[in-house]
Amino acid sequence: MRMVVADVTKFGAVGDGKTDCTAEINECLRWTKSMGYNTVWIPNGTYLIDGTLNGDPGVPFRNAGINVPSNITILMDAEVVIKVKPNRSWGYSAFYIGGKSNIIISGGSIVGDRDEHTYTPSPRPTHEWGFGICVEGASNVRIENVRIADFTGDGIIISSGGQGYKPSEHIKVIDCQIRRSRRNNISITGCDFVLVEGCRIEEAGTGNGTEPRFGIDIEGYSEGTTVYEEPVNVTIRNNLLKGNVNSAISNFNGTSVLIEGNDADGTISYGYGIRTIIANNIIKKNPETTGQRTGITGLGVGALEESSNAVIKGNLISGFSTGMDLRGKSVLVSGNKIEAFENIGILAFQASQMFIEGNEIENGMPEKKNSTALSITQSDNIAFSNNSIANVIHAVRSTGDDVHIRQNVIKLFSRGIWISQGNAVIEHNFISPASFQIVPESYSISVTNTATAVIQHNTITRFENFPIYSTTHQQTKIISNVIEDSPLVVTMYLSFGSHEMIGNTITLTRPSGPATIVYLGQSSGSAILDNTIRSHTANRITAIQTDTSRESLIIGNTIVKGMIHSHQTDTVSGNIEV
Repeated sequence: MRMVVADVTKFGAVGDGKTDCTAEINECLRWTKSMGYNTVWIPNGTYLIDGTLNGDPGVPFRNAGINVPSNITILMDAEVVIKVKPNRSWGYSAFYIGGKSNIIISGGSIVGDRDEHTYTPSPRPTHEWGFGICVEGASNVRIENVRIADFTGDGIIISSGGQGYKPSEHIKVIDCQIRRSRRNNISITGCDFVLVEGCRIEEAGTGNGTEPRFGIDIEGYSEGTTVYEEPVNVTIRNNLLKGNVNSAISNFNGTSVLIEGNDADGTISYGYGIRTIIANNIIKKNPETTGQRTGITGLGVGALEESSNAVIKGNLISGFSTGMDLRGKSVLVSGNKIEAFENIGILAFQASQMFIEGNEIENGMPEKKNSTALSITQSDNIAFSNNSIANVIHAVRSTGDDVHIRQNVIKLFSRGIWISQGNAVIEHNFISPASFQIVPESYSISVTNTATAVIQHNTITRFENFPIYSTTHQQTKIISNVIEDSPLVVTMYLSFGSHEMIGNTITLTRPSGPATIVYLGQSSGSAILDNTIRSHTANRITAIQTDTSRESLIIGNTIVKGMIHSHQTDTVSGNIEV
């Protein structure tokens, strides 16, 4: 069967960049459809288009411009330019696909009137509805190898349409270049299955842009409990996103969104979305932009939802003030590398049920002297395990509740793990400041203010300040830790509150002079039990000092080359002094 290809120039379209060809291209499309054919060819040339022609009086971009029917393939020569005539309308479309199906648009360039547009102050002064390709309530649409630029609104918008807000379904945007849209380069508002793959998406919202100025914005629409448009099953894969003003990719409130394998110089957000996966992206901040300070971020749990259920894995994040800003409930953060951050590597803020495991957080712009690998605030149920932290000012700072810090390797820092409010379990970590040089070394583990903590089975080595420091007015439990080769005058400093120090092994390698290994001051009812305390100095030192505390239990400790200085109210029994 011979394939018939309809040439738009046979219907009067003239690619001279001067002649309005909107009616002629639409006539070609209608004829092709009426004859049962399905392919339209636009040869080399610049074709002027009226993006407002036949538009709805109330919604001028609807049904406007080139109105594409169902079962049509539009093939454009690589050098074709579809150019929108300068206009003053707050909305228009170069190509409009409304409620239609089985459509392909391939090749060529579509150029808006952004720089020649007349921005009238009324009725809608933002003029953010001028679109390159507007897809409303359509299905089985493929847009491929198209260059789209300079629209007053979005390069491509994919939304619901028609009665009942019918979502667009099975829409693919493949190998396109989309740039300099005033609002977003791509907006996805109402759909079920959209794929954006292999595209170059640049410079959304620059110059006289209008909010939100995102590379890709995935954002539905609801009022109260009524959802009108919802983006569902969206995949953003293997795209290059550069120079978009406020965000590279934002999933504001989409469901089942996969963002993977992209190369971006701006923020990727899971917003209020549900079941978002952000995986294997390279996110490196453009040093020339200042507005985007976070690599990956969230906003929280949507008003109609119970959890975020997000997964963030395998990403490289570099050069931002904050690597990740985690919010919401139920988020897994695994296998990411965060480097060269100025302020915070990972921030958990107003977060719950966060599982942060197997990440590398390092090189926190030490010249800024302000970097924290992990900060937890106004959050609860945070698990931080099997991560690696290196070369930061602060390793972990937490004011959260039910925080579990387990099996991490933490090296090269000024201050290690600091719990200043809430409660935490700190266990099975390897902690080594290792003579950090950027700022003076502080404490390896500290518990202060009103915090409570269980500190157990950790190894702390190569330190030059207190390995464990606790001044909380609450309780700490310090159990079965190994504290190696202390060079300090005072090794363990515990005061106020009550403390249980059980089964720890502490060695002192201070060459000479007086030393105290465990100092317990201004405390009542604390217990120091079954610890092994060894001194390698020439002279006997103070192994345990409790003479400014009251009613301490000092029982069953093994002390090598040291002595106990206790208070008269203490119970001292079963200790071995060698």
